[in-house]
Amino acid sequence: NFGMKLFSENCEVEIDEIDRDLVEVAWAIVVGRSWSDVLIPVYDMFNHRNGRWLNVDQTNSAHDGNNIYTVATRNIEAGEQIHISYNECNDSTC
Repeated sequence: NFGMKLFSENCEVEIDEIDRDLVEVAWAIVVGRSWSDVLIPVYDMFNHRNGRWLNVDQTNSAHDGNNIYTVATRNIEAGEQIHISYNECNDSTC
């Protein structure tokens, strides 16, 4: 399987057969939610949507060694989903 191949190429951990499925799921979560080589808790749960739904943006890059800040671009109603653009990225790794 492709995920296990990537895991074994990038991680120096021995996996026994009992843990194989768990490791594969964990690896898929990390790869699916990471931004290149960076995991950003909470930020990775923002939904993508452009247009009138877009209501937050980031103020800096996740790769500059500092904290990443997210700001509202308009008033957000209580209970409204947070939407950020995945394809209007100013970061050089996008």
